[in-house]
Formats: sequence, structure tokens, C-alpha cells
Amino acid sequence: MRAQTAPPRPLTEIEEFRRTSDFLILENSVMISDHLRLRLTDDKYDLDSEEGQRACKRFLNSIERSCEVFHVNHSNRNYRD
Repeated sequence: MRAQTAPPRPLTEIEEFRRTSDFLILENSVMISDHLRLRLTDDKYDLDSEEGQRACKRFLNSIERSCEVFHVNHSNRNYRD
């Protein structure tokens, strides 16, 4: 006879969350944010170069997708008119 192994322990809430598509969306946003470039001269994000603009657009698109997935309400912007 072969020894039986113990049944797997139940997953914690964090472990369950890490297996969801919601976690993947958040993780993707964090990874994309690593590509944003800070200028050394004034500690602002580089939007002057094409690469900096591309990284910023990708990051903002990932944030927008996150807001859609998590049903984030946006504020009224009529004051801008």
C-alpha cells in the first residue's frame, strides 16, 4: 500500500484573489507603471519623448480598464466647461 497524502489546505482569501482576473488587471497596471519615466531634472514624468508618451498612454489605458472592471464612479466634470 502506498502512503496517502494529506488533503490540500483550503486557499486563503488572498490566494483566491490572486487567481482571479481582477488581480491580473491590477498586477498589469502595476507592471505598466514601472515603465513610466521620471525626468531627473524636475522629478516629473517624461511626456516629451515618444517613449514616455507611449508609456503614459499604456498606463492610463490600464487604469481606465481597471475603473471599468471595478465599476468606479467618476465625478461630474461640468465645472470644467
